[in-house]
Amino acid sequence: MQIEYILIGIGIAITANTLFEFLGYGMSKAVEKISISPLRKFWKPFLRDGGIIVIPPYPKNRPDFSVKSGTGYNDCIASGEIRKFLALIGKDIEVKEEISDTDRKNNLVVIGGPMSNPAFKEVITQVEPPIVFEDHDIYIDKEKFSRNEDLFGWGLLYLCKDLWSENKTIILIAGCGGRDTKKFAEILTTKKYINSINKRWKERNYVSTVFIVKYRKIGDTSPKDIVEICRDFQIA
Repeated sequence: MQIEYILIGIGIAITANTLFEFLGYGMSKAVEKISISPLRKFWKPFLRDGGIIVIPPYPKNRPDFSVKSGTGYNDCIASGEIRKFLALIGKDIEVKEEISDTDRKNNLVVIGGPMSNPAFKEVITQVEPPIVFEDHDIYIDKEKFSRNEDLFGWGLLYLCKDLWSENKTIILIAGCGGRDTKKFAEILTTKKYINSINKRWKERNYVSTVFIVKYRKIGDTSPKDIVEICRDFQIA
């Protein structure tokens, strides 16, 4: 009888061990799926190496800068959303109002257009064809993108590798206005939109490219409608 109990115990132990190994395998596969999700792929450099979010300066901190309205309310919300999102998936990122030569050796997320953010202006002056923001319109190589206050807006996403430092990524995020920037930040933390952007960027293997995103202000925007432009931009 004692031998039978021992054999039963061994059988239970083997079964339990097999079950735990199976569950462990299942959990590892689940974690793997999360780790290679489109959002993680897009933000991978920042999750792996960290980086800096660069927001427009408060005017008292930059008296030499022409814009006196300071950091826009919506730009602050946009940076907060992206920072919170990155923290949730694994990395807390520093926020700064301006960047030093040392900061240029990091990955950068620059939020706010050239009128409000000097770092944004500095980057776009170094690429061809030209990117121009004027009177709430965006021009890419003379092609004009104008928002409709009630129906839709435009956002610009500029992706660049190796501009100031090898193997580092710079992401520029700006809309035709502050509300557009805020909305665009939400899009860049949403899986279905990032999946579309990732696919196009990978297919073309660009080092420097720009996406113009049109989004609906009423109702949902389809990922098929999101990427309006994807071009190979050159360093000037």
